[in-house]
Formats: sequence, structure tokens, C-alpha cells
Amino acid sequence: MQGQFSARSMSRAARQAAKYRGLGTVGSYDIVSHAKIVNGADDAGKEGVVTIRAYSPAGTKTVDITAGDIYMMETMYQEAPLARVR
Repeated sequence: MQGQFSARSMSRAARQAAKYRGLGTVGSYDIVSHAKIVNGADDAGKEGVVTIRAYSPAGTKTVDITAGDIYMMETMYQEAPLARVR
């Protein structure tokens, strides 16, 4: 199953999180929810909320990216490798 959005419009932190979750190349993605962590202390409990479901180019592999993954990539792992885009 292919996602609704092209990976070219995916944010840097989301592509880093996709690579962190084991998806080397992102073909498309779907937005599952709009949870965003602004402050780790104030937004406790949102870490596990799935925000993005990313698909490989062929659609055979999917990974769920949580709000916590994106927050971690934005704050701690800014130089982490990104998933490729197709």
C-alpha cells in the first residue's frame, strides 16, 4: 500500500526517524495523527503517539514514526543520517 504524500515533502527530522526505525529509503508516507512534542517535560505521555507511517518505494515495508522519535531527532540527534527519498 502506498502512502498519500510523496517523501520529497517529508521533514528532515521525520526522514532521520525513518532511518532510525530501519527504513533506508522512503517512497511515500501517511499522516496518522498531528501529535507534536514542544517541551519534553510538559508533553510527557505523547512519546508513543504514532504520527507518521512511512512506506518503502515498493510499499512492501512500513515503519511507524512516533512523536517521541521526531522530538529526539530534532533535539538530540541533529546530525543523524537521513533516509533516502524516492
